[in-house]
Formats: sequence, C-alpha cells, structure tokens
Amino acid sequence: MSSIDEIFGETAGFFRRLIALVIDGFFLSIILVPLSLTIYGEWYYSATFTPMSFIEIIYFMTLPLLWPGYTIGKRLLKIRIERIGGRMPDFFCMFARVVIAFVFYTFTLGVGTIVSAIMVIARDDNRAIHDLIADTYVRYDTM
Repeated sequence: MSSIDEIFGETAGFFRRLIALVIDGFFLSIILVPLSLTIYGEWYYSATFTPMSFIEIIYFMTLPLLWPGYTIGKRLLKIRIERIGGRMPDFFCMFARVVIAFVFYTFTLGVGTIVSAIMVIARDDNRAIHDLIADTYVRYDTM
C-alpha cells in the first residue's frame, strides 16, 4: 500500500469517476429534458448559466449532503466524496466543490476541466481542481 493509500484509502480513478458522472447526467436528463421542453419548446442547453445549470448545481451540491458523499452515479459505482481526514462533506465544502468550481471551469472556458481530468489521471491521489478547492477526494466505498 502506497503512502497516498494510507492517507486517503484507495482513491477512485478517472474512468470510474467519469462513468459516475455519465450516470448522473443520465438521471439529470430525466428531469432536465422535460423541463427544457416545457420552458423553451425544445432541448436547450448552453455552456452559460441557465435554469438547467441551477438544477445541476442543486443536484451535485445537495445530494452528497443528504446521502453522505454520494450522487446516484457514485453510489452505483461504489465511490464517494470525502473530506480530507475521512469526514463527510458539509455545506461549505460542497459549495466550494460545486459552485466555486463551476465558476472556475466556466471562466476558463473548459480549459480548467481538461486540466482537472489530466490531474485525476496523473496525480497519485487522483484529485481534480474541484477536490483541491474543497479539500475533498473521491474514494472507493468501504461499506
């Protein structure tokens, strides 16, 4: 076991995190597509902030608070968000992880997202920019 594993436990890698995000996107689309069709009369999604973005932020910020460390995708793939030291995320942690990171990724026009993906692949602790901002990591569930 490496020293990173001793500190964080076994952290989740890029592909498992990506698949969890895709699963979350599928479940969000169940809500967002009908809502978009009702509001706009068509599927409308933009890289800028829209009502759809607000729902995504609420989902990614509150679900891990209500279901400690999990989104639907993370739960299905048996990974979870934890704060450094093994604590569960709190409101301020999730605000930093989701809202501040959303602003950062939007401000950098997607470059921050690409850098973040490379960080998850290249770093021993598999932490992305939003993990560093919020003092979190994603690990395999031990329950």
